Amino acid sequence: DTLAEAAVSLEPVRWNVMFSTPSPRKRIRDMTKEELQSECRKLSRKVGGTKEDLQYRLGQVKQRNDRGWDRNWSEEASCNKYLASGAERHVYAGVYTKGPRKDERAVKKVFKTGSVYEECAFDADLSAIDEAARLIKAFNNYNQEMDLPCARPMFYLNAAQVWTSTDGSGKKCLVEPRLPGDFMKFNSNTGWVSDSSKLTEALSHFSYHFTGGRSLLCDLQGTKIDSHYLLTDPAVHSLDQEFGATDGGLEAMKSFFSRHRCSHLCHPDWARAAPYGAAAAHPVRMGSSFFLNVRR
Repeated sequence: DTLAEAAVSLEPVRWNVMFSTPSPRKRIRDMTKEELQSECRKLSRKVGGTKEDLQYRLGQVKQRNDRGWDRNWSEEASCNKYLASGAERHVYAGVYTKGPRKDERAVKKVFKTGSVYEECAFDADLSAIDEAARLIKAFNNYNQEMDLPCARPMFYLNAAQVWTSTDGSGKKCLVEPRLPGDFMKFNSNTGWVSDSSKLTEALSHFSYHFTGGRSLLCDLQGTKIDSHYLLTDPAVHSLDQEFGATDGGLEAMKSFFSRHRCSHLCHPDWARAAPYGAAAAHPVRMGSSFFLNVRR
């Protein structure tokens, strides 16, 4: 009996465990209506309408305070909790108290008192957002046209707006939806990079090639989930230095590319401002670099 019991106790345990393989990510045009609605929910976008309506919404790059609703809304937010500070701005967290995003999380960005960029910054910020959205849309379209077993993630961009304080001070600030998930820095505007194999590096390289060397989208930061990246506050370098204090012009583009190592996600025929390893005019920094010859 003892031997029999020992034999029984040595019998291997069998577990009925089911392992599932995630479904390959689909291109927007290949998604079912239910899958499109699921993606819209992740972005807090409207889920009603036809399949074509949903595809159109997912093709729009900007994450706006009004959620893209085609109505005139009165919007307000209360953002008084200090969150972080950059080189030139303080960031405060809070919630929308009125409008399409009521009760959702928001952030307010204000320039530090005495900032040399304060007076001219808002117009340049908005211009940089528009240019970044244009370049991101082109990159999304490029990736969506590729016939891959698993579609590449989409990129979206928080589109901050200039709002005026209601406390009677008349102070202006930038307000945008707060990013969900863990915030990550992907690259900087001097060529620092967290991981050269990420799709964000290909986006920066693509932007330079797509514009014929006139612009470079960089300083990429935000959050990432399986189906998309959500970016905020990027920088754009341009030949005419038209996109604010973080636009370092051609020399900053060269510095960026001197530190950009292409991966399989970069097309070998894409143009570069400088070869990898070339001498750089600007030191590499993880944070955003500011250039004093900003237009006013």
